[in-house]
Amino acid sequence: MIMKVPQGVNVPPPSTIDLAAILDIRAGERVLELGCGSGLLSIAAAKSGASRVLAVDLDPCSLDATLNNARENGVSDRVAISGGSWYEAVPPEEREKGFDVIIATPPQTPGHWPFGPKYGGDDGTRHLLHIVERAPGFLRTESGRIWILAISLANPGLLLKELGNVFPR
Repeated sequence: MIMKVPQGVNVPPPSTIDLAAILDIRAGERVLELGCGSGLLSIAAAKSGASRVLAVDLDPCSLDATLNNARENGVSDRVAISGGSWYEAVPPEEREKGFDVIIATPPQTPGHWPFGPKYGGDDGTRHLLHIVERAPGFLRTESGRIWILAISLANPGLLLKELGNVFPR
């Protein structure tokens, strides 16, 4: 995979590179990536067979990098971008169609108010919980999947509890 990360856009950490290698995207699936950065996970999803990937991010430079990297990797016909915060950036027509897979690697470093873009709230779960709580409203079916990375500093016990509440077995 060819990836160019312009100055000011987060370089994908090793954990994101590892996630890209194990994504279980099936042919024809619709994928939503929340916080796309340079587009690594969106491109990996498209290369794995996704028919549509919507990559969202607050940062216009990240959105540009995602489009440029999608072009470089021959998947620009399946990767679209939308600017804004998390699910709020998903256009109504995309939300109506829903997604088979949601991917997110949000900021999780614990940090006290005022929170900056690199922090995930007092215990690191602020963004993670928001993503998990709202996911059912964006997944197409009960068999939809969510791929999120969580660091050990970000209260994994609370995250697992919330995942169990939102996605009971």
